[in-house]
Amino acid sequence: MTWYGRTFLRGGDEYGDGRGRLVMGKAVMEGPAMDRAEATVLWLNTLWLAPTALLTDPRVRWEPVDDVTARLVVPALPTDVASDGGAGDVAVLTLAFDPSTGALARVSTQRMDPALDAPRPYTAALDAYRPAGPLDVATEVRARWDDELAVELTLDGAVANPVPDTE
Repeated sequence: MTWYGRTFLRGGDEYGDGRGRLVMGKAVMEGPAMDRAEATVLWLNTLWLAPTALLTDPRVRWEPVDDVTARLVVPALPTDVASDGGAGDVAVLTLAFDPSTGALARVSTQRMDPALDAPRPYTAALDAYRPAGPLDVATEVRARWDDELAVELTLDGAVANPVPDTE
């Protein structure tokens, strides 16, 4: 965190090896609720930065809702088994697409709130798309718990690996 350009608190969240963690200064949040909360962030970040990875994942199920909305059903924890009735809980992410551009505009879900140890409505709005190789990527993301801003992210740049020439 910065205040008038000076850093006064460092921190971040992470998810790895099935475990979520939030570090803010010297405070650390860990545990099953944080695992679930950060797993949701992993799915959201994958939608934002590597959406094609979700096309071939057998644990993921896509469901059309209407012309501009779809549901993405994923394991609540990436270590859970298939989302098609197999073992493990599922998370449902509702994706809203801009009707004029087709770009992903908003993702809504129930995200575990570790402070309450209960799920709460969580929404990420994606905006300001720019080209990054063959794809366009949102350069601004604002995530909210209910109506309260939780995080605002700005992507300064992105580079996509070139598609190999198959001829």
